[in-house]
Amino acid sequence: MTNWDVTVVTDSGFYKKLTLEGYVSQRDAESAALGMTGGKKVISIHPSFSAPRTTDYFGQEQSTSEVVEVHHYHQPEEDNEEFYQSLDEQEMEMYDLMCKIAMEKGEELPTISEFYEWLES
Repeated sequence: MTNWDVTVVTDSGFYKKLTLEGYVSQRDAESAALGMTGGKKVISIHPSFSAPRTTDYFGQEQSTSEVVEVHHYHQPEEDNEEFYQSLDEQEMEMYDLMCKIAMEKGEELPTISEFYEWLES
């Protein structure tokens, strides 16, 4: 059985990350993630690799190897009105502030997807 790291997006546009344990296939893990979160789409999914553990002289757990993270990024084809309507007031204020800063710097305005990536970081 495999553990899976999954990122889903909900109807409101919220990105939810979770780790699922004990699913054999990727399709089963995707279905479980959507069912658990009520999400509308799986953005990324990959096997979760955990490092083998050993104990030191004092019985403390130590990792014997590094964990490698794999990132998959998804950019929606285009931002549409549904994304803007799903933002709540605080998100709108934060997005407006990002746009004002970008305009002051003479940069391109951020997309909703870039805004949510910034929120997650």
